[in-house]
Amino acid sequence: DARLKHFILAYSPDTDVMARIMGRVNQTLGIHTEAFRFEDEMVNKITLVNSSHSPPINNSKIYLGGVVFDQAFNIENQNLLLNMSYKIRLSYAPRLPAPNPSKWSIRSDTSWSTDFMFPPYQQVGPREDETLCNGDPGYDREGFLAIQNAIYDSLMHEYLNEEALEKYLSTEVLLCRHPYPPYLEDNYVLVLQQQFPLVVMLSFVVLVLGVVRDIVLEKERRLKESMKMMGINNWLHWVAWFTKHFLFLLISVVIMTIFYCVKLDAKKGGVISQTHPMIVFLFLLCFSLATITFCFAVTVFFTKANTGAAIGGILYFCFYIPYFFLQRRYSTLDLMAKVVACLDFQVAMSFGGTLLGMFEGVGDGIQFSTITKGVSVDDNFSMLTVMIMLLVDSVLHCLIAWYVEAVFPGEYGVPQPFYFPFLPSYWGCCRQPLDMRILNENGLSMGQNPDMFEKEPTGLLAGIKIRNIRKVYGSKSKQKVAVGGMTLNMYEGQITALLGHNGAGKSTTMCMLTGFYPPTSGTAIVNGFDIRSEISDVRSSLGLCPQHDILFDNLTVEEHMLFFGLLKGIPKKEVIPQCTEMLKDMELFPKLKAKSKTLSGGMKRKLSVCIALIGNSKVVFLDEPTSGLDPNARRNIWTVLQKNRAGRTMVLSTHYMDEA
Repeated sequence: DARLKHFILAYSPDTDVMARIMGRVNQTLGIHTEAFRFEDEMVNKITLVNSSHSPPINNSKIYLGGVVFDQAFNIENQNLLLNMSYKIRLSYAPRLPAPNPSKWSIRSDTSWSTDFMFPPYQQVGPREDETLCNGDPGYDREGFLAIQNAIYDSLMHEYLNEEALEKYLSTEVLLCRHPYPPYLEDNYVLVLQQQFPLVVMLSFVVLVLGVVRDIVLEKERRLKESMKMMGINNWLHWVAWFTKHFLFLLISVVIMTIFYCVKLDAKKGGVISQTHPMIVFLFLLCFSLATITFCFAVTVFFTKANTGAAIGGILYFCFYIPYFFLQRRYSTLDLMAKVVACLDFQVAMSFGGTLLGMFEGVGDGIQFSTITKGVSVDDNFSMLTVMIMLLVDSVLHCLIAWYVEAVFPGEYGVPQPFYFPFLPSYWGCCRQPLDMRILNENGLSMGQNPDMFEKEPTGLLAGIKIRNIRKVYGSKSKQKVAVGGMTLNMYEGQITALLGHNGAGKSTTMCMLTGFYPPTSGTAIVNGFDIRSEISDVRSSLGLCPQHDILFDNLTVEEHMLFFGLLKGIPKKEVIPQCTEMLKDMELFPKLKAKSKTLSGGMKRKLSVCIALIGNSKVVFLDEPTSGLDPNARRNIWTVLQKNRAGRTMVLSTHYMDEA
């Protein structure tokens, strides 16, 4: 090979026999040889020279490599000659790149790949059919085969007698390619192997932005907390969102599977022509589950919809970035490393796409009989492992969402302690006892003088017991006291009015009692449950009319009433009569089928009051329910409240003395 004349071939040990053998190699290849006494000496010299020189320039010489013979080799001992061993030590990475880089490997010309029997990426058809000197990793063009053949030829000259040598020299060796059976050329395989994960990732971007924005917007508009106060369980809220987006994605995945697997051309087939379509469907479905739960995990960190959507999209892309680094090292990773990497759901999806491309490349595709197997004997990572890891990722995302939402609920909600999963009371095993040190029979905090307070009425049941509750905003240097040490009992069958100007703390008090805000200190017992540790139980019997109408734009008046009535556990046959009677009392019955977005401000306020009263709520909070209403509508609401106060503890805030 003319390219070898610019190199030096070193060898050791430096003996007469080795000199004769390597001298003949020199004559055969036209390559310069240099002897060394010891292997270490040879390796050090080659490393030193090659590290300080570029490939041959201006007739400069660098070492191609070295040949190390067995020290026990002796030409006089024929048995040793027949069983001799030697090492050909070339550069750890090929230095003579192929004129046309290999199509089957994204790691072309960077490794000898001696640890693999098959290329990591294959295509249907003969390998390197356009080259004459086999293919990567370049045993021919790097000179390895030439050196091996020259040494073998030289040994034959040393070992054989004249008659045998003559027969050896007269033997002609011809090489030809092994025949390859007929095959269908698949132009999509190369793109599938390297770009399919990117295509799938980009296909779900719009979904991620939409899901994150919708869920955070619900939190931003206080709809989520309001529904929780009306009795909806937190897990049911997440299941509703999951069901909505899962059904949407189910349709999308079916369409994607059809597009990927349908054979538009009878000769060339589809994009994924060999893999069973059901496996493609299951793979995409598992990724859909992981994507939805990833969105859930992202939403718990944000309270603003636009911010959450923007950062959620960025995080979605960031989770794909590790695959850029792992892609080139895929064939060097062991099974455990790949499984750990799959804890990133984007990497798991990308590895699954890589496996699809690999199996398509060998012409078999992934079938149910091979779903548990790797693409070759060199790789035991299977598509089933990918699907399992995507499901594991989904569970991890759900756990993150569950824990973070409980400990850091954001602007609205009462946080749980960081160790809440280990509290028996959280799982309903037992209730924490109320701290009786802050309560006494007359409803006063310890240390307060009873003579300074009006005596509590007898014969009435206190539905709400507030004890020294306090709310402070701001930092230590700039504190603003919104509620300062309030103590009060509110009784069943009565309507307790909180009267005051804007900023007096009326809404803040209600927000603490309903779990919107955690109190800075103190507590309250609502219907027998502590708002600090049992807010879920408090909300199970709660009715709420917040200061701002929290309605669903596309639901009708009737649907709102039915939804919140059923949410509180009332059978439908009981909800409908309640709904009809209450809407008639509120003069809303003519708007029964009207969507809430078409109602006037006063009608929306009436509907909010009806929602608070529906379902026999034991405790009802009404935050300025008559704000912005005309006198007739205000009088109408007062009548309805008086009619429905029996058996309930009602709390109403207002600016108006006559209303109080």
